Amino acid sequence: MKGRNMSDNQEMLDKFAAVLPLIHRAFDGEIGIALTDTEKFLMYHPAKDLVFPTKLNTPPFRDGSAVAILMRKKIPYLKMNMDSQLHGFPYRVMVVAIHNDHEETIGAIVISQSLDQQATLKNMAGDLLNHISTLASTSEEITAQSEEIAGITRVLAEAAKESQQQVLETNNVLGFIKDIANQTNLLGLNAAIEAARVGEQGRGFGVVAEEIRKLATNSTESIAKITAILSGIQSGSTSTYSQIIHVEEGISQVTDAIAHMAGAMQELRAMAHLLDAKAEEF
Repeated sequence: MKGRNMSDNQEMLDKFAAVLPLIHRAFDGEIGIALTDTEKFLMYHPAKDLVFPTKLNTPPFRDGSAVAILMRKKIPYLKMNMDSQLHGFPYRVMVVAIHNDHEETIGAIVISQSLDQQATLKNMAGDLLNHISTLASTSEEITAQSEEIAGITRVLAEAAKESQQQVLETNNVLGFIKDIANQTNLLGLNAAIEAARVGEQGRGFGVVAEEIRKLATNSTESIAKITAILSGIQSGSTSTYSQIIHVEEGISQVTDAIAHMAGAMQELRAMAHLLDAKAEEF
């Protein structure tokens, strides 16, 4: 009876041995697939990018290997992710026990898969998240600086506007002084005419009248110079105000661009997390 069971067990393993190469081919060699009995490897088809130095029909299994653990613990299924320290590259091993009709373990199917692409994807996702964090931090600094500059330009714009208003008020004062100078000049002219009319008695009064006319003339000339200076100040103030408004508009555009960039970074961050999750599921 025991020999019968061994024969049946071998027949079942032979059937798996006939089918597993087809499965390996169906996956185009992307996975490694092996067949064992309870002591040794009977068949091994390596993956394209993952080859183990497996000896067939040579017991026992390597201590600590997934198939050795499955056989020792008598469990139906085991999956292990191995880091690169063991063989120089990360990989995953899945072992499924083969049972006979009496629910006895007679062997196992071992599937191996490289996790090198998964590690690459996770590294890419990690690098992307780091770059996004750096970019987000930089954008926050730029935004803060832009807001500070915008505040300064607003103050400058108000100052330039007030300067323009003060120049206009000064023009009004100068206009008033100019009117007084004109009237003074006219008064001096009338006084000089009157002094000439009265002759010798009006000579002293004529000197005073001449001095009044000189003062009026000097005042007019000074007013003309001040007006020219104020005109230059007003022109410069207008230009400054225009430039400040232009800078303010530019800063506003930069702020809007940073806001759009922040939205794009949020989408990139979500994509990076999704990439990391997909790599984890790989």
